[in-house]
Amino acid sequence: MKLGTNDVKAVKIGTTDVNKVYLGINLVWQKVSLLLDLYPNATSAYSLRKLRNGYSGDVIKVRIDTTGQPTYDIGFDSNGELDTVDLLSKASGNSAYVHTWYDQSGSGNDITQTDASKQPKIVNSGSIILKNGLPAVEFNGSSTEFDTSSFFTNRNYNVIGVGSIDVDDSIMYCFGGGLSTFKTFGTSLNSANTIGTKYGSSFLSQDYTLGEQVLLFNSYALTAYESYINSLQSTNTTPSFRGGTASYKIGSVGGTSFYLDGTIQEFIVYDSDELLNRTGIETNINDHYNVY
Repeated sequence: MKLGTNDVKAVKIGTTDVNKVYLGINLVWQKVSLLLDLYPNATSAYSLRKLRNGYSGDVIKVRIDTTGQPTYDIGFDSNGELDTVDLLSKASGNSAYVHTWYDQSGSGNDITQTDASKQPKIVNSGSIILKNGLPAVEFNGSSTEFDTSSFFTNRNYNVIGVGSIDVDDSIMYCFGGGLSTFKTFGTSLNSANTIGTKYGSSFLSQDYTLGEQVLLFNSYALTAYESYINSLQSTNTTPSFRGGTASYKIGSVGGTSFYLDGTIQEFIVYDSDELLNRTGIETNINDHYNVY
């Protein structure tokens, strides 16, 4: 349902949410359920939209690149999106960098980067960084990253994310306990126009145009793994990623020169097998980001 050219995302009577709107007997609008209300039990969940009705915290803490380098928490607007009005007001024409990306899962696994040189950017000289028309966190390809080693260990994971890789030889994330168990997602190091996932000695890949927005769903188990990019299952090809020491990073491999040159808008980790829920999770995400 639209009001003029704008999508209606919330309807209230006073302060009470309305879940459905009818015109006569016809349902003309229904509130979209939030992802983690439909598919709970995520280990960590970072997004620039609200993922769970029960979450009452902020979206991100930003550092403003101005005198004194002040930091501010930025919350949601009335539609459950990043409050860009407040963010731009705080930035006041300057650039803003993500100091902390708050975990919406309820596990308290916030990711924080205190080193200013390693903080990804969210506002560039007073303009929100966008991907496909929606706010995005931009990684610079040379230093920006979040360390997740304090709460991710070498277990089985489902990793779901929305972002882009703008330059070849970029890595969006790496969770690994050594070369034999590296779990990475990025562009191929040896073959241009390929994007995929490396698990152990296997590489699951698809063709890719650098810079395009992607929705990834990677499922890891002790003896099996599956990778879906834009809801299409990736094919098994000759491995082409290289790695270094054990690493648990978002935005890099860690200890190497392979960093993400691109964006992340949503990054969710389940410590459970969500393959049976894959299409539902992908549909919810794609309905919001319109990736494919």
